[in-house]
Amino acid sequence: MTCTARSLFLAWAAAVVIAAPASAAEAPVATDAWSRATPPGSDVAAVYLTLRGGVAADRLTGASTARATMAHLHSMQDTGNMSGMRPVDGIDIPAGTVVALAPRGLHLMLMGLSKPLVGGEHFSVTLHFAKGGDRAVDVRVLPATAADPTVPANHP
Repeated sequence: MTCTARSLFLAWAAAVVIAAPASAAEAPVATDAWSRATPPGSDVAAVYLTLRGGVAADRLTGASTARATMAHLHSMQDTGNMSGMRPVDGIDIPAGTVVALAPRGLHLMLMGLSKPLVGGEHFSVTLHFAKGGDRAVDVRVLPATAADPTVPANHP
């Protein structure tokens, strides 16, 4: 290897090493993912989680999991005395902010479950971000009657 080729290779390698942690730090981080157990025969479930924005804004564009044939981003909206669920094409995650996917709000809707979700088990969901790429998150399945674990027990 010539001196010039070697210098170019070392410069390229250094750029890759420096850039890798920066892009990981820029991507949103998903934590506290959970779902409730489903009754036998049910093929739908909701997944909730917390997204923490990185140093740059990003957008959650979708999700996938081996546990369901489809995963959609949804929003619950109350209009008068009626609640309705509708799909959304993405969820913006501004830089440095927290976006909660929680009951009665934004969530992941899993459809076509391969088998019911059972309390105590875990499964993986891959989140698809516009800039941050794909990120796997571990989802904890709570009992069907469990309260939202992100809300303090003494909350009204």
